[in-house]
Amino acid sequence: MGVTAARFDREAAYGTQGKAPSRAVLAADRSESGLDLHLLNLDEIAAAYGQGAALAAVDHVKCFLNFELRDLDAFDSADYVLRQLSEVPVAYDGQRFHLFVSLAPTGGTKYCAHKVTPTVHGNPAFPDDAWCRRYRADMALAVTLFEAMAEDRLLLAFQPVRHAEEDGRVLYHECLLRMQGAEADLFAVGPHIEALERLGLIRALDRFVFEAVLEQLRADPLAHLAVNISAKSLVQDEWWSDHLRALADQPGLARRLYVEITETSALASVSDAVSFCQTLRGLGCRIVLDDFGIGHAAIRSILALSPEVVKIDKFFLRNATTSKNGWRALAHLVGMVDALGSITVVEGVEDARSSALLLGMGVQWQQGWHLGRPSMSRFGSFVPLAVANPGRSSATAQRVPQELLDHAH
Repeated sequence: MGVTAARFDREAAYGTQGKAPSRAVLAADRSESGLDLHLLNLDEIAAAYGQGAALAAVDHVKCFLNFELRDLDAFDSADYVLRQLSEVPVAYDGQRFHLFVSLAPTGGTKYCAHKVTPTVHGNPAFPDDAWCRRYRADMALAVTLFEAMAEDRLLLAFQPVRHAEEDGRVLYHECLLRMQGAEADLFAVGPHIEALERLGLIRALDRFVFEAVLEQLRADPLAHLAVNISAKSLVQDEWWSDHLRALADQPGLARRLYVEITETSALASVSDAVSFCQTLRGLGCRIVLDDFGIGHAAIRSILALSPEVVKIDKFFLRNATTSKNGWRALAHLVGMVDALGSITVVEGVEDARSSALLLGMGVQWQQGWHLGRPSMSRFGSFVPLAVANPGRSSATAQRVPQELLDHAH
């Protein structure tokens, strides 16, 4: 039976007063194996749009399960359920909003997504007008992004992580998300991604981008690419089942894939994150800790996740070029990463002076406009710039494990 022939009990889900709880469960017959579908943002929807909107959300899910998936197996249709219910908005009273959903084996919540109260929105148990306005503004950004996804207007740009002393040598290209506008113009989606993280919807975008990067790897057997995923997505559950199977079936893809963990928000669970990274590494992927030194990306993350590569945030390079204390701080971070056995990459290298400063610290792998701007092609224009090493020879520079360098091209 499973989730595709779900039994829905309105009173069990909403209570006798018809008010939305923090989680509604649409459950299969407990005597048979299947999946429970959890709706994790009903409280927020009710607070921001009204109780009628929350009821409309549940009715939307009920109709989807009972009519679109009538004869399908629960586990075989899990990916489709997650995509459709996350990426397709619910319309109610002129408003549109998306659902924060998760699937877990019937009778348990071990693999259910962690519900993290958005730090910007605060506790919706006591919403005020300002809270509702912020929530609706974030949801409007989410609707815009998912609409672009449905219309194939989300594209990948590529920026190299390049060796600063050896022209043309690239460790990998980072895949950056761009949205195509009405006039075919392209723009970054940073505010949209931040909104998805606050809303709990980031996992739907992460799995979409992950699949797009896998397609790029399939199309070009020489490519080595990095995909960004949020710290909130580091949970091994039904959201990732198809992708993990694909990597297991095609180990050649995994060996060319770098997974960049962006810690603009905190890890939902350190133990789950460690387990997920171990799974990826076991399949052949390499783990990259992004934006190290700011936000939630800290020494704890290196010790817990054991990334092969650590990218130091551009903030420290900017400071290093303007003050002695800034230089010392950056040198300290570089030494720390080196001591822990990871490869150091520094972001935000925009000119020859910054690149030379890093080479003086032994940082050969660098990323920034000076070494390659984001391009819609991995073979976009790049003019190599010779940079003298101001005092540290290549022989004393940071040692890079041979297995990482074998493919650097």
